[in-house]
Amino acid sequence: MELFDMARRTTVGHVGRPVKFLGDGVTVNVAARVADYARPSEVLVSEAARACCSEGLAFTAIGPTALKGVAEPVSLFVASRAVA
Repeated sequence: MELFDMARRTTVGHVGRPVKFLGDGVTVNVAARVADYARPSEVLVSEAARACCSEGLAFTAIGPTALKGVAEPVSLFVASRAVA
C-alpha cells in the first residue's frame, strides 16, 4: 500500500511539507467534521484511519457518531497510546 494515496486519505492539520491534495468532497467533509468533534489535544479518527494505523497505535472506540452533513453515523476512535 502506498503511504500517501492522496485520492483516498486525508490529513487534517499541518504535517511536514505541503503536498498536492486530490481528496473528494465526502472525504474532506468527514475529516472536517471529525476534527470539529475532537476535544483539545485529542486525536480522533474514523474506522478507515484506525485501520491504517492499528499496528502502531492503540485506540479506544467511542462508537457510531452522527456528524453534520454526513448521512450515516461514523464509527470514531480516540488514539490512546503508541504500541511497540
